[in-house]
Amino acid sequence: MGDFKHRLGLVALAGALVLSGCASEAAGEPAADSTATTTAPTQAPGPEPVAYEAPITEGSVATPETEQSGVAGSFFWGLVTNPYGLSGQWTADGNDPAHIAQLWENYFSDGLKEKLRAAEPGADLTGIANWALLAVAPLESSDAIKASPSCTPDMESCWLLESRDGRVTTVNNPKFDPADVAGPNQYLGTYTLTLPVSLSEQDNAEGYMSAELKLNLTFVPNPSPGDGRPPYLIDSVNNQLLNAQTDLLSNRPELVFSDKR
Repeated sequence: MGDFKHRLGLVALAGALVLSGCASEAAGEPAADSTATTTAPTQAPGPEPVAYEAPITEGSVATPETEQSGVAGSFFWGLVTNPYGLSGQWTADGNDPAHIAQLWENYFSDGLKEKLRAAEPGADLTGIANWALLAVAPLESSDAIKASPSCTPDMESCWLLESRDGRVTTVNNPKFDPADVAGPNQYLGTYTLTLPVSLSEQDNAEGYMSAELKLNLTFVPNPSPGDGRPPYLIDSVNNQLLNAQTDLLSNRPELVFSDKR
């Protein structure tokens, strides 16, 4: 297995795993004719917002800590399975931070979304939304690591499963670090993850990237209870991606793709 950090320049751009300098194709288009009829602007491309589903908490007493932990867990799963970044579509759309706000509009606070929408594509958002999106280059890119052909933007989720003893289990298991002590309205947790990719240096063969993701989230109360969002909203994201490595998927025959679309 190759050391991902040594083989590639890993760039935390707008809180994402960005492996392509690809910009929006619109930047290279000729200027519009000034005499042309003005039409209403079309809606910008972007992802479908990740839906928030309230956890089942029958028989338990809700506290800020338990509610924030539930939001953090749901956010993690959306982060590691969302096809908008893993298919290369976010990179193809120009690495626009506004689309991160669009993706997480059901999870992020209004203040955080405003900061993302105001940021220019390619802006450094460290400390605001660091690793709030895991994204790779499109399949047609020449980058060493890019999207897997099995992961497309129209999928509901894009993730790998592990089959053990005839059972299928997820490989994105939480591994909490007891040394992390969260403050008020903060969540800390360490998770292992496995993401589908393709490897240019291996003739574009399908591969996977494994890593640890350390979540560091802060929360504010939802000012509009009952609006379909959680009772606490993520107000800042300062995650870390550690020990990232890649290998051929053929070397892990127990890993299979989810077919959820």
